[in-house]
Amino acid sequence: MGLEDIFGKELKEARQLEKDYWDLADKYDLDRILGGDHFIILSNKRLSEDADHQKNDTSPWPGIKIHSPLSVEMYNVLKSNEFKEMLKKGEIDGIKVYLYDDPSTKHKEVTIYISLVSMPNLRKLLNILEDKGISIQPAMSSYYHQGYKMVLLNRIPIDPRTGVFVRYSTDFTGKMNIDDIKNIKDRMISNVDTRDIKNYFNQAIMIDNYITDKYRSKIDDQVWRTAADILTPRIVAVPRGWLLNNQYNLDEILGYSSTSLKDFYHKLLKNKDLKELSSPTIYTFIKLGGIDGTIVAYPNIIISYDWRDKKLEAYDIFRAKIVEYDLSNKEDLERISNHPEDELKAFLRYGTVIL
Repeated sequence: MGLEDIFGKELKEARQLEKDYWDLADKYDLDRILGGDHFIILSNKRLSEDADHQKNDTSPWPGIKIHSPLSVEMYNVLKSNEFKEMLKKGEIDGIKVYLYDDPSTKHKEVTIYISLVSMPNLRKLLNILEDKGISIQPAMSSYYHQGYKMVLLNRIPIDPRTGVFVRYSTDFTGKMNIDDIKNIKDRMISNVDTRDIKNYFNQAIMIDNYITDKYRSKIDDQVWRTAADILTPRIVAVPRGWLLNNQYNLDEILGYSSTSLKDFYHKLLKNKDLKELSSPTIYTFIKLGGIDGTIVAYPNIIISYDWRDKKLEAYDIFRAKIVEYDLSNKEDLERISNHPEDELKAFLRYGTVIL
């Protein structure tokens, strides 16, 4: 057994990249984080501060992550002055680069972080990628159900040849401090009688399990990261027509999915083998939103549905809020995309949805 077998095979040129970016961070006051097998450079100071594991009360940092093997093309992107200028100016939030060749991380040896504030610069970044030989041609995986196209969000290839893909992240920092969910939990706890201590603790545990099963198991970025890494659970963007067609049994569909997702999430938290579980599904729909003139397409996670009053409860990823949609209201319906594949392709191809 040689040193390479013990420490892993170092990626060609990765150490030189680390040195280049260390120097860049020193010169332009960027934050740097050294891991055992990777390095991180962050230009977004707020993100860097909130990523500090000693801070537990920070809000979610949602956005998209562009992942890639450290191919020749991606190496040339990272070495280019144009890309470094974006990082220096804070036009993108940061990068993460693995230093060793590991089959479990091969698909994401390079990560580029793009939060909401950086979304207007996505087109500029895509142009740099294309200039360095990465062909921007988003390829959505999909399947049909009841005649409607269901689009998979687990891992969205934008250049299958070089292995570059995109995934949505519910929170770069992974802390799950969502005010709306915290308020729901606090209201439930406030209604528990504190005079019976044993009952109070039992009720508190039940409430925490309820919050975990209903919200965290769908929203936690650990789940979304796993979905990109091993392609399970399935994250599906459904069109408006499918929601309307299934509104009378949507609560049953969501309930069945939640049961299997709950088991998946608890095994994930305990680092248990996930292969023996049937793949659960996270249902989402696509919404368009404007950020400084850029029209972005992003998922809302469907939490629950009440067929009696036609109220759909969803989690808006980019606003980190629980929102309600009335499926009997025309204005609410128009906010839900009926063509998720087209809008996602346009967003990831041009950096904005052309309306």
